[in-house]
Amino acid sequence: MTNFNERTIDEIFQELLLEKQTLSSLNGLLPDGITDENSLITALTNGKVPEWVLWLYNFAVATNITDISTSTAVIEIEDLIENQIVPTSRWYIKKALEFQYGDTLIIDPTTYQVTYNPVTEANQIIGSCTTLEFSNKLVLKVRRIDTNILSAGELTAFVSYMNKVKSAGTQVEIQNFAPDQLTIYMTIQYDGNLDLATVTSDVEVAINDYIENIQFDSRFISNTLVDNLQALSGIVDPRLDSTSAKDTLGNDIIFTHEYLSTAGYMEIDPLFPLSTTITYQAV
Repeated sequence: MTNFNERTIDEIFQELLLEKQTLSSLNGLLPDGITDENSLITALTNGKVPEWVLWLYNFAVATNITDISTSTAVIEIEDLIENQIVPTSRWYIKKALEFQYGDTLIIDPTTYQVTYNPVTEANQIIGSCTTLEFSNKLVLKVRRIDTNILSAGELTAFVSYMNKVKSAGTQVEIQNFAPDQLTIYMTIQYDGNLDLATVTSDVEVAINDYIENIQFDSRFISNTLVDNLQALSGIVDPRLDSTSAKDTLGNDIIFTHEYLSTAGYMEIDPLFPLSTTITYQAV
């Protein structure tokens, strides 16, 4: 919440008195020992005070009223924003990640939002989500934590959850696919003084790490993979000979520079493991 600085009358009054002291044109006006609200009250009780001091005090009172009004307005506006359902793509992604399998949804009596109480992160099983509007539908592409694929029961519960939290009239489609399968043929020249088994292990770990850490529903970039391999100790020249993919629908795609998966994530095709598709040349 915004931290609005709501000042007291005395704080404003003292600020005005200090500011007056910085103005050379007002040096002739003497405050007669008045430095704050208490000293002003004492001076009024005992006698007279300069008129300009009263004007400053009146201005401090008016400013304090404005501060109070502004502070109240800020709180009310932030409450409205916090309780406002804004069904944007980012909102749907947030709600998808909040799904708790096995827990009961409740309706907040104040905001009327559908939520969980308590929030149990251990039961939140959606690890990644992106959205796409297609044919008057909102398509949510998701990946489950750990296992990638939702079980039949989990998928049914997740679909039911999204239908309850979605905006009225919105059609939601859930996509949860097995990973696209990559086949990568490479020729890698390496320092011949190094142990081939160590080089092989380092290369395969680097390739799998790169693929696994690609942001969900983002592109495989061939040059980025080559750069990562080039950074390995002892690698002289990593060359991509050919790259292809099989998407979750069974389509075979040959690509050179980049690839955007259908499932949102990918892995090396187990039928074509890196141990069989990479040729090592000692130099």
